[in-house]
Amino acid sequence: MPTAPMTKTAPVISSVPYIALGDSLTQGFQSMGVAAISQNYSYPKQIADFLGITTFAQPVIRGSWPASEQKGQSTAATFTGVGNPPNLELVLRRAEALLAGQPNVRPPSPTVWRELHDEAGAVSAVLREALTDYLRTIEDAEPASLLAAPAPRNGFYQNLGVFGFTTLDISSANYAQRSGGLRLSFRGNVARIARQAIEGVSDLVESVTNAHPSLLQSLTAGLLTFAQHDFGARIAAESVGYVLGWGSRTALEAARAQQPRFITLWIGNSDVLTTMCDARIWDGATPLYTPAEVFADRITALVEQLLAFDSRPYLFLATLPSPTASPNLVRNRLGHWKSMLPSAAFLVDDQLLELEGIISDYNAILRELAQKYSGRVWLVDIHTLQERMQRATRDDAETTRSVIRHAVRAGLLSRQNAGDVLDAARGGNLATLRHIQEVNARLGERSFTTPATLTPDQSGAYLAHRQLSKLPSDPNVDAFIVRLASGKTYRLTGEYLAAGDNGAIMQGGVVGLDAIHLTNTGYAYVAREFLRVMFEADHETNGAVLRGLPGQGKAVADFDADLLRVAQQDSLLNSIPRLLPAALDAAGAVADLLGELHYSDPYLNR
Repeated sequence: MPTAPMTKTAPVISSVPYIALGDSLTQGFQSMGVAAISQNYSYPKQIADFLGITTFAQPVIRGSWPASEQKGQSTAATFTGVGNPPNLELVLRRAEALLAGQPNVRPPSPTVWRELHDEAGAVSAVLREALTDYLRTIEDAEPASLLAAPAPRNGFYQNLGVFGFTTLDISSANYAQRSGGLRLSFRGNVARIARQAIEGVSDLVESVTNAHPSLLQSLTAGLLTFAQHDFGARIAAESVGYVLGWGSRTALEAARAQQPRFITLWIGNSDVLTTMCDARIWDGATPLYTPAEVFADRITALVEQLLAFDSRPYLFLATLPSPTASPNLVRNRLGHWKSMLPSAAFLVDDQLLELEGIISDYNAILRELAQKYSGRVWLVDIHTLQERMQRATRDDAETTRSVIRHAVRAGLLSRQNAGDVLDAARGGNLATLRHIQEVNARLGERSFTTPATLTPDQSGAYLAHRQLSKLPSDPNVDAFIVRLASGKTYRLTGEYLAAGDNGAIMQGGVVGLDAIHLTNTGYAYVAREFLRVMFEADHETNGAVLRGLPGQGKAVADFDADLLRVAQQDSLLNSIPRLLPAALDAAGAVADLLGELHYSDPYLNR
């Protein structure tokens, strides 16, 4: 394990233009993992690139899908890593490449259950191999070897986002603290030796038979890996070491040492995340979130410490999105659908309302801070952006499906016309979406007790008009309409990603495969909102914020071309993993098993 002198105060180095502080959303976390495939599009990196800050550095973990391989030609050998924690998209891509290498087996269609069922054995085998390779790599590799590029010579990064960080962690957490209890015990050493022995035998068998690891081999290796020590705690500790070094340096100290001209701070999401993990708001009389008054004290102290730097930096403080805006996916024990990561699906309505109130209180505190330090602190309203980008677009999509189904049932639209209208709405025909909203409003005005039929001109019949059933010709960034690599326009929605029979995206695009963290295109929208406020602040300060930066002469509208380019390169928008449905089935089965183990029904145990 890398070590460094554990000095409490970091030496001051040359001043840098920009520092980003935050949690997983700042780090570029996506689809359950930290990897180059998303970190290279983190919102701080997109901001720095647009402003021409060529010295901006961040610790990028190996894991990407080579652009030259994105046409379905990838092989297992092209994947040099899948991140740490692993990016689920890369695990699925690698498994698909392994599957494609098998004779007489082809990746199943993402929407055909029969194909998924027929290839279940082959799919599960390659998924096991991809995950087993990840566990082996993480356990046996030196952490520094997982970096895509060497650390800066002075050891300081400018993107200081760390997944799982709370508001308090910015000023208190460090590698020494997080790794203190991770020494291998005697039992851990025995588990490590046993795991390596099993893996050695498995490698020998696989080299002779060309077989994938068996379920028993994978489970045994996985259990022994976790038996060595707290695997999750180790990953969390190493994530801090990658960003802050392998000593006692905190994110606040790393920022202070670099004396930045301006700082982005998006923190507080993890202060409420425990409520999602534990599926409850309170543990007895103890809240599982940071109470608003405690959050106020911590964020105020942090902001004041940042403003007290000798460089007198300008601060861009972001509001927090509501965790209830994330889409739900995998079945929970109540038969609903929840996300791959913990989501609000386990919470009842009263708890959801309380959670919304907590986020509202947090954001009110952030607004008050921005007003208190007006001229030094600017508020970036990411909460409103994500409400529009996630919840509103998801509502639009559901309304579209509801109105079109009503029109088909009423005989007002043929099946062919209905398909054309759906394509037009997905493609971002705003006239179509507006008309659908109008029809939905009329449907909502009907009596709950007296049957009523809308006339054709009041209902969905007009949707068959050519202007409402064609794709738009141009993107519209403000309306979340982008152009895909295929050349078609597509409107991003906050739904979970899904593909049609041809593999093309049919819904989603804002969030990745964990249903919480954003796609690269979603991060581009966050960068755009930060940049909008930065340019306003630069104008208000007569150029003091961005002085000397190549991007100072630009306008935020110039970033739209960058955003559209990100969308065209976004692998989750342009090539949804074909094995995703199979992976979700596996996750659902595991969730059912764990639910049976963790939640017993007393009526069944009498």
